[in-house]
Amino acid sequence: ADGSLTGAVLVQLQPGRSAVVHPPAADNPALADALAVAAVEQLRAAGVRQAQCVVHPPDVPLVAPLERAGFRPVTRLVFFALKLDKSL
Repeated sequence: ADGSLTGAVLVQLQPGRSAVVHPPAADNPALADALAVAAVEQLRAAGVRQAQCVVHPPDVPLVAPLERAGFRPVTRLVFFALKLDKSL
């Protein structure tokens, strides 16, 4: 390999044996799947009891590798936002 980055996944361990996982991003689907499996293995090794991945609706397809690694959808969230004037 030439040392270039070809994929990544972020696992953030949290207090209470929980974690947040960001979907894997990779140059090819097989690598994304391998990253998702590695993330699940890290969660298990850390004793995590609940991990979650929250994505905006347009990004739902990015979660497919995590679903293949065992993540399941549990709810749909509704987001509310308020843009404030920066001068305030």
